[in-house]
Amino acid sequence: MKVRRPFNVVRPIADQMVQHFAAQGLVCEVGGSLRRRCKTVGDLDIVVRCADLQSIALPDWVMFHRQGEQVAQGGMLMADGSELNVDVWAATEAQWGAFLWYITGSKVLNIVMRRKAQERGLKLSQFGLFRDGVQVDDGTERGVAAALGMDWIEPVNRNWGVVEEPLRSFTVPSSSGEGFYSVNETERGWVCNCPHHTFRRVECKHIRSVKQDDLERCG
Repeated sequence: MKVRRPFNVVRPIADQMVQHFAAQGLVCEVGGSLRRRCKTVGDLDIVVRCADLQSIALPDWVMFHRQGEQVAQGGMLMADGSELNVDVWAATEAQWGAFLWYITGSKVLNIVMRRKAQERGLKLSQFGLFRDGVQVDDGTERGVAAALGMDWIEPVNRNWGVVEEPLRSFTVPSSSGEGFYSVNETERGWVCNCPHHTFRRVECKHIRSVKQDDLERCG
């Protein structure tokens, strides 16, 4: 069974790894639920900007059981006796933006982005955004989003499809009167399952309605 650990337990380990690669003059970034700043973290994903992993020094405090040119997989023993899974990935400068979207997730967001690419006659993978084999993004995260016609989404807001226990839940009728939307207050903030909030990640009228009712009750 995969162990999930508190964010504050994994963050210092990730920082140590980032410093290890930075000391070699390398650009690197964390991925997965850690980059999305989830309360708990499963695996630790690190992506390093380089041609391949064979040309750089990996941290010797991680026991790597598989080490190739593009990915090294291993683990490190934690104080409680469990093992933290660690994956180190290589991505070139051209691949960097698409790879960060991919490695950050969530899986639901990755699926949505690939569908958007297909609708535009494009192909999106962790290696870039392509049209007929020609890369159309500029190698940055923002460049990938722009090429897909998407608004920029901060990593902390990419927990699409990730179930988080709400602090409070509300049901708000749609403006058409033909249905209802679910508005939840979570530790990260307010979320609503209406299309406007789901796809644009902005505060929708349903969230504003609940917050206004809160103010009136408190007043």
